[in-house]
Amino acid sequence: MNENAKNELGKLLVNQEALLEVLSKNHASLSDYPELQEYLARKTRCCTLFKSY
Repeated sequence: MNENAKNELGKLLVNQEALLEVLSKNHASLSDYPELQEYLARKTRCCTLFKSY
């Protein structure tokens, strides 16, 4: 991993909202983390419903 990639990863690790946004794009891949997967699925549905109005 190059320094730029490390910096980007570091930014995600310290910014919880940014990390959750990235994870929410593919919450189905979090099968090892069912609580987080459920939270992101609910959050994504909520935001999708909110944006559709």
